[in-house]
Amino acid sequence: MDPDAPPLVTDRNLMRLTGVDSKINEITAEIVDAAILVHTELGPGLTEKAYVACLGPELVHRGHRVLTEVTIPLSWRGRRLHEKVRVDLLVDDEVPVEVKATEGTPPLFAAQLRNYVRFLDKDVGLLLNFNVAHMREGIVRVTNIRRPQGLFLRRT
Repeated sequence: MDPDAPPLVTDRNLMRLTGVDSKINEITAEIVDAAILVHTELGPGLTEKAYVACLGPELVHRGHRVLTEVTIPLSWRGRRLHEKVRVDLLVDDEVPVEVKATEGTPPLFAAQLRNYVRFLDKDVGLLLNFNVAHMREGIVRVTNIRRPQGLFLRRT
């Protein structure tokens, strides 16, 4: 074992490292597993809507409650705005999921998801970019940096 290698992230210490409870970690692991299955069967090159149309039912099949195109109201200085944003999926009312099918994953996408996580007052969200050779390259996990336990993890 390389003494200079970073510590291995295991289920046992994931909560301690991220501050996110194990239920949410189980949900995100299930979402990632479902995304890998969808990507393996469909491959890259389709539209975001196609991946959402497959990922949602796969998660429902696994026993999760899934809402699509969830509207997130915006407010400014205590006033509700007419402008709204939408997140692609909300799984078990805990994990917002933003699906992309683009070349690369610009930091803007993670920043948008980070805001969605914060606006919804959730602990963690997943950004899934299906336009990659291997799904593991298209997964970005963000946590609510406004909460005391929050930190930003680039990859899961």
